[in-house]
Amino acid sequence: MSRRKRIALFAAYPEITHVRRVIEGVMEQCKKYDYDLCVFAPSVHLSFPHVDYVRGEANIYELANFSELDGAILDTDTLFGDHDNQICKKLVARLNEYGKLPVCALEIPLDGTKLIKSDNEEALREECRHVIDIHGRKKSAYLPGLRIIVLRSRDCRFSLMKSESTD
Repeated sequence: MSRRKRIALFAAYPEITHVRRVIEGVMEQCKKYDYDLCVFAPSVHLSFPHVDYVRGEANIYELANFSELDGAILDTDTLFGDHDNQICKKLVARLNEYGKLPVCALEIPLDGTKLIKSDNEEALREECRHVIDIHGRKKSAYLPGLRIIVLRSRDCRFSLMKSESTD
């Protein structure tokens, strides 16, 4: 009997919805392929103002034995935020020591990693359509989390018209 493959997910602050959804999605894929999932995540956002506390919590990343892993996924959206992003840089440097280990970053590219980018364009288009057509709003704001993008009604309509004319 061969050893099951192991994938590691590195994130921060698993209590937030974004991280829970990432874990659920990766877990679903691991079940599909009969892989083990190892999650390494401090229970604090890395931008928390008490630096020593954050560093202590981030020591969970040191528990990972990379020689026992078959791949790693970095939730870069949550791995940034500490002073000079040292925690993420240190983690990536450790991962780079294992040259054959495939490493992927979610959404935000990192040197030496492959990028996994999600496509939320259709879902956003549907949300715009609903807010404009059903609720008659002229302005709407989409708050994706750490970054804020303000969408105006005409921008949404233009995007909708453009996509519907090419469909």
